[in-house]
Amino acid sequence: IVSSSTTVPVRTYEVIPFSSSISYVPQRSSWNALTSPTIRSAPQATAFYHAGTAGWALPWNGCDTKTYGEYQYKVDEDGKVTLTRYVGPGGDIQIPSEIDGKPVTSLGVGFMQKDELEGNDTVTSVTIPEGVIEIQDNAFQSCPNLKSVKIPASMRLIMHCAFDNCPALRSVYFEGNAPQTGNFLFSPVSELTVYRRMGAKGWSDSWYGYPTQVY
Repeated sequence: IVSSSTTVPVRTYEVIPFSSSISYVPQRSSWNALTSPTIRSAPQATAFYHAGTAGWALPWNGCDTKTYGEYQYKVDEDGKVTLTRYVGPGGDIQIPSEIDGKPVTSLGVGFMQKDELEGNDTVTSVTIPEGVIEIQDNAFQSCPNLKSVKIPASMRLIMHCAFDNCPALRSVYFEGNAPQTGNFLFSPVSELTVYRRMGAKGWSDSWYGYPTQVY
């Protein structure tokens, strides 16, 4: 797959020539289709867009169109998905294990943030599916109402500030071994408990300064 990116004022597009999966990835769910497209799609490409935005047609700019729900994402050369932004209504979130038939393996930088300065204040709990191996920098930073997170046994790395400044966070459940971590992983909240499985490796009575408990 040969990929390229074209940036125009206000909007960003990711174009993958000769691909049958992703050709258009907006950075905000409220943005509509351009009236005069400035990108050229490859034959058989599909433009994914958010339901409720305006200006889309079938075809659009020479390619098929399809809505893609509550997640913005990118697909790497191996066909693995990184979720780059959550744009859903919030509440209790069940992150999907697949997008368009491709496995989700990573949550991207600032995944749950509304923008660079503001976290998501509508999300209350998150369940991450088996198969995700990495949570990138600042993924859940500054989510003031996030109370609980469940992390799969597949998780290998949680990077810097992933859950920093989440004052309501009270419980993090790990299904597998202790992952590698970056710095400033959690906010300094006194009531946080880390839950772990019996027999999982890398755990002790305290992890990252917080008590652990078998569940």
